[in-house]
Amino acid sequence: MKLIRLAIQSLLSRKTVFILSLVSVALSVSLILTLQNIKTSSEEGFTQTISQVDLLVGARGGQLQLLLYSVFNMGNATNNVSYESYLKWKNHPQVQWTIPYSLGDSYRGFRVVGTDQNFFEHYRFKGDQSLKLATGESFKNPLEVVMGAQAARELKVQVGDQAVITHGVTKGAGVIHHDENPFKIVGILKPTGTALDQSVYISLESMELIHQPELKGEIPISSLTSFFVRTQNRIDTLRLQREINEWTEEPLMAVIPGVALSELWRNLSYFEKALQLMVYLVAVFGLMTLVLLVFLTLDSRRKEMAVLRSLGASPTTLSTLLLIEVFILSFVGSILGLILTRLGSLILNPFLQDQIGLYLNVRMISFYEIFIVGVVVIVSSLACLLPAWKMQNQTLKDGLAPRL
Repeated sequence: MKLIRLAIQSLLSRKTVFILSLVSVALSVSLILTLQNIKTSSEEGFTQTISQVDLLVGARGGQLQLLLYSVFNMGNATNNVSYESYLKWKNHPQVQWTIPYSLGDSYRGFRVVGTDQNFFEHYRFKGDQSLKLATGESFKNPLEVVMGAQAARELKVQVGDQAVITHGVTKGAGVIHHDENPFKIVGILKPTGTALDQSVYISLESMELIHQPELKGEIPISSLTSFFVRTQNRIDTLRLQREINEWTEEPLMAVIPGVALSELWRNLSYFEKALQLMVYLVAVFGLMTLVLLVFLTLDSRRKEMAVLRSLGASPTTLSTLLLIEVFILSFVGSILGLILTRLGSLILNPFLQDQIGLYLNVRMISFYEIFIVGVVVIVSSLACLLPAWKMQNQTLKDGLAPRL
């Protein structure tokens, strides 16, 4: 306890070095935890873009292709699903609900999705989060549109504005416009941190109407791109998947979203490896900074060490004192790093979610964070064995006078 009190007094007597060391450790730990949080939050945001959907059903083709155009609105289907087939599976006794999905057009670079009210009622993401409107309401009539949060923000539109859909998928303003059927923006969704924010939603009837403007009265639906299925019983999922895949009347394919999402994330493992490399680099940088600061203080502390030696302290005692100081610095700095990570996530979350659709998780202290604190403390103490060894070799030959 005497050595601990002496170490604390020694640190407080060198406030500048003490504060710099604390800042170095705190920033390093905070960056390590923040990068890890970005990694896990990105993976969760990616793999939890869609929840509580048991099957994705589309035209027969590649599993990842179906996932990309149905969940992330990327690419195009090899073929459409007839509306009659959709109704057949929608009314299947093992199906609880379905969400139809129809792609094909864009609005000023953002993908237009045709769907129905089941989308707003049943779609879930990140566990059990449902879609909510920031302003306005969902479409109830043809030629009404609901904007995703990011699309509305980047295009600077609001409820009541008109929107002219462009034929085909384009990145810009497009060439062929459906001017004869302008839409009215009736709602804007709250940010979700998923691909939903980058899309524009209209009814299935509206999708048919803009391609067949001569239609009047009741508008028949001809086909869909895909549809989502929730089964009555999760045990029925595999049985229903096999039944759809083996159906001979139309070549369809049903995939389990979670399985396809996991496969896709594995294919994007380079992103995870890049972030992991950044974590290692930050850890090494923080450790080197702490060791360097300790080395720089050794010469300035020769008089202090000489006084302690003259009072009976052994070289081992002086080395132990230094290691205790490093332990205190690394432990207190790690705790500050944890606090800084929490505060940073809380402050940055609104901006990150609004600008890039990323939501950093803010949870209670996790096992990973405790592990990182332990590793930082242990490795910092081990790394400072070299400065401790150097201090142990210092003797009273330097005298009590300061070095010139």
